[in-house]
Amino acid sequence: MIRRLDIVIAGLAVLLLLGCGGQSQKPLGKAQYGQKLNAYAQQFKASVEGSRGKIQGASDSGSKVAGLGEFRTEFDKLATQLGRLAPPAVAKTAHDALVGTLHKGATDIGQVQDAVRTSDQAKAQSALQALQGDNVQIQSEISDLQSKVK
Repeated sequence: MIRRLDIVIAGLAVLLLLGCGGQSQKPLGKAQYGQKLNAYAQQFKASVEGSRGKIQGASDSGSKVAGLGEFRTEFDKLATQLGRLAPPAVAKTAHDALVGTLHKGATDIGQVQDAVRTSDQAKAQSALQALQGDNVQIQSEISDLQSKVK
């Protein structure tokens, strides 16, 4: 179960390095928007690596739960930061969709965390499937967003 989680986490981190999206005051230009996305993605990657190491190195469920909690916090933080950006008008819909999916991903990570905490294999399986679905959705939304800001 944790091995699959590691794969999903790594996949999400790589996808998020490619770009992301949300809302601020004045819409940003394409170049400025891309720079902000890349900066947030780099911060996220560094944070995720620390959380992933804790999850993989955990010898008990309490440590895994703590690592998942850190990952969830960082995931939600990224979604919130992106949500504060004002994307160029051409990218607003794609940006908003991505931010929503990132928040959903944070919620789904919480479901995995709860399943590990309670040793509920069925719930863990379901939550991991939801995370994999989030991963696919995020990949699609990033591709859509990238095509709009090129």
